[in-house]
Amino acid sequence: MHSVRTALDPLTLVLYMVFVGLCVLSGPFGTFWTMTVAQRLAFWPLALALSFAAAYAMRGLAIYLCGPDRPTTFAVVKVVLATLVVAPMVYGLRAVMDLEPPAARPSLVQTFIYVVAIMASVTLTRRFVPGIRNPFHEMGIGLPPPRARLADRLSDPEAQILRLTVEDHCVDVVTSSGTERLRMRFADAVAEMVPVEGFPTHRSHWVAAGSIQGAERDAGRWVLRLANGDVVPVSRGCLPALVEAGIIRDEPVEA
Repeated sequence: MHSVRTALDPLTLVLYMVFVGLCVLSGPFGTFWTMTVAQRLAFWPLALALSFAAAYAMRGLAIYLCGPDRPTTFAVVKVVLATLVVAPMVYGLRAVMDLEPPAARPSLVQTFIYVVAIMASVTLTRRFVPGIRNPFHEMGIGLPPPRARLADRLSDPEAQILRLTVEDHCVDVVTSSGTERLRMRFADAVAEMVPVEGFPTHRSHWVAAGSIQGAERDAGRWVLRLANGDVVPVSRGCLPALVEAGIIRDEPVEA
């Protein structure tokens, strides 16, 4: 489904129109010599539409087979799969629409070479040219976790921030590496946690959503259990937001 959405996005459609225009005018693969302009106007829009569709389908299959942790393997598999599908398709369509004898057209082997060269060039461009979209990142896969500005104030900026707590006009920042005390206002510390998702649980507590392991009652009051074992109280005023987010329900639940 993702590959279908990507294939139909405005950038892809613009690239398709550009390629159609270039191919009709320049006549690659020998079509300039073996086809008239009218034939090229019929052949290249159809050939490129089928090629784009097949290439994006094989791209989706390569993502499924390789996953986000092996980008080089993904690139190779995508090129191989796309070439295996697109080259015979282009060769067969050329045989049907090109009126010149077979000897005047590229062989199937030559077509494979042309197609693999094009697919490899496009793949390398997508991978190494700045600003070209990464297919995994388009789906939110393999992206680094959101990083809060507050992390720059810590001795270990890469540590995961689990919660914030007010303590003696300071803010205790509890992370995966330990606890650090910062002299700043609680409201400012919470503001610097953007874009990390989190919830105020009390007027003096804020917790990162990713650190919440569960919710339970303690002496009739709701508390949150965090990944590091900490237990954070939940005030009545903060309860609705946690209920709306599905973290707290009518009974104790595991997050």
